[in-house]
Amino acid sequence: MARASPLFLHLFIIFVLNIGHFAAGLKCKQGYEMQQYGISKIEKGECLSQNDKYCLVVNCTKAQGAADKKSNLTSILWLCADEQNAEKCAETYEKNGLCQCQYGEEGIDHGNEQFLVVSTPPPVPSSEKVVRCKYGMIYENKLGVAVRTICDEGYHYCFAANITKKASGQFFAVGWGCSKSDDAASCTEIEQIVKSKLSNTDLSCECRFGDREVSDHHHHGNGQHGQLKSRPLCCSLPTVFRFEAGEVPMPKLTA
Repeated sequence: MARASPLFLHLFIIFVLNIGHFAAGLKCKQGYEMQQYGISKIEKGECLSQNDKYCLVVNCTKAQGAADKKSNLTSILWLCADEQNAEKCAETYEKNGLCQCQYGEEGIDHGNEQFLVVSTPPPVPSSEKVVRCKYGMIYENKLGVAVRTICDEGYHYCFAANITKKASGQFFAVGWGCSKSDDAASCTEIEQIVKSKLSNTDLSCECRFGDREVSDHHHHGNGQHGQLKSRPLCCSLPTVFRFEAGEVPMPKLTA
């Protein structure tokens, strides 16, 4: 019988400690996932503490070895929280690696389902030319996750996209990632993925692409579809959201 890893056991204990209270009214996505081990337990239900006000997702990445920064352990937890304090949250889970904590709006059920999270598939074959891009999303309130990812085979461009609400034109978020091409169809595909992942059809993407097979080149190439707003593409991130633990393979972005 396979033994559970120490990291998994640590995650499971933390998860149990965080939900071991009394039933309350807020409903959140709750559970954990470790894709590398094929381990996950996810459900939707009421929070177990009367003090819980927020739905939370915690995304942690930990390098397995300093000499192999491409090989990372990624763990994701969905849970309830009684306060919103991203820095304290990251410190609480720091034994699991570098962690980013994202909160839903206060008192909103399932508020932790709207965020994109990073999961780690098998690495790109070493025989292929590796393109590295910034990947993630930073929301209007400057919360979010941004990491440096290794693009999958066939993804030749880095992109940046302003995401706005269609009905109001209000700025929603900035997103980054990898793209197979730099044409309008690719921007449409990116928009569809964003809508699907965030379960929100009232979103529109304006994209810029970098030059072909140039790493970390998100918006200086010729590929431009939809004029980006005058607001900056990047924002000043709190220290807790800066990713400094190496690289992660490209998350699967299919809708």
